[in-house]
Amino acid sequence: MTSEFTIQHHHGRPYLTGIHGRTQLATEQDLLDFVVNGSSSGAIGILLEEAFLTPAFFDLKTQLAGGMLQKLINYRVKTAVLISPTQWQGHFGELAHESQRSRQIRFFTEREAAVAWLVQE
Repeated sequence: MTSEFTIQHHHGRPYLTGIHGRTQLATEQDLLDFVVNGSSSGAIGILLEEAFLTPAFFDLKTQLAGGMLQKLINYRVKTAVLISPTQWQGHFGELAHESQRSRQIRFFTEREAAVAWLVQE
């Protein structure tokens, strides 16, 4: 899949995010390529939007979300995941709620809140 990225800035602090229509992360390797390709940018973290993730990510039976999130934890990549309110339901919603205590990965439904958390010192 494609792992194109862009660097955005919020209050002078850079973060990595995808490009709508050009970023699709379907495997753990796609995610790693995305992170590695953007690592030289000096980004302090990444913003993953629901549009960049395949439906398999939200189906916990595939174990894709668990694998991807574990990679981000292992590599200490601060990550804000922007999802629609409907994703907060069911088993995936339980995973999202559980992650809210993490200092490294959090789920949000509003872009402004996700970016603010991501770039905070």
